[in-house]
Amino acid sequence: MIDDSHTALKECLLAGLLCNNSLLVQKEGNWEIDGDPTEGALIVAARKTGVE
Repeated sequence: MIDDSHTALKECLLAGLLCNNSLLVQKEGNWEIDGDPTEGALIVAARKTGVE
């Protein structure tokens, strides 16, 4: 989770999450990126830090 002392990081991850055309989809019990791998990585990073 990102605390209030990392506001810039939180805002960057939020922008990366909102300006994104990729999706995370679950296939056969595994998560896969549907779309651009870089955009998928931004989704994963945002979710792992609690930004949704």
